[in-house]
Amino acid sequence: MIGEKLYICSYKFSTNMKKIKLIALLFIGALGMNAQTNVALNTSNTKVEWLGKKFAGKHFGLVNVSAGSLEFSGNALKGGKVEIDMNSITCTDIEDAESNAGLIGHLKNQDFFDVANHPKANLEITKVQKAKKGGYVVTGNLTIKGATHAVVFPASVSHNNGKLSGKATIVFDRTKYDIKYGSTLIGAAKDKAIENKVTLTVTFQ
Repeated sequence: MIGEKLYICSYKFSTNMKKIKLIALLFIGALGMNAQTNVALNTSNTKVEWLGKKFAGKHFGLVNVSAGSLEFSGNALKGGKVEIDMNSITCTDIEDAESNAGLIGHLKNQDFFDVANHPKANLEITKVQKAKKGGYVVTGNLTIKGATHAVVFPASVSHNNGKLSGKATIVFDRTKYDIKYGSTLIGAAKDKAIENKVTLTVTFQ
C-alpha cells in the first residue's frame, strides 16, 4: 500500500511538473511574440518625396532620411523616430539648372526652412492605432525649423522575418513652423499664393 501511494504521488507530481513546464513554455513563447524590437531604417532604401502647390502649379522633389528606426511588438508597429537631412533637399520637376538651383536656394534660406540654422527635421511617433481598413493611423511630433507640432497620418508597415517595408503620407501646415512666405496669411495675393499644406510621402524597404 505504501509503495502504491508513493507511486501515485510520484505520478501526480511528475504530471503536475509537466503541466507547469508546458505553461512556462507557452508563457515564454507569448513573451517572445510580443517582445519589443527596434529595427533600423535602411536610409539608402528610404525615400521622402515632398510636394508643394501654388496657384499657378506645383513643385516637388526629394529629401534624404539621415537616420531612423521603428519599434515593434512582435510584427505590430508601436513607435519610431526619423531624422531628415534638410541640406539634401532637391527639386525634380524643374529641368533648367539655373531655375532649379534658384528654387533650392530659396527653400534653404530663412523664407522657408532656414537650413543653415536648422539642418535637421525630426519625426517621433507617439501613438499608433490600427486602421479599420488595414494599416495604421499614426500620431507623431514633427519638428521643423525648431518648432514641434503633432501630426496624424496613415501608414502601412510590414515587418516579417527581419524584412521591413512600408509607406506613409504626411501632410503638415508649414505656417505652424514659421514658414509663411507666399501665404495668404501675410497678405500674398491669391493668384501668387503658395499653399500652406505640404505633403511628404515616405517609402522604405
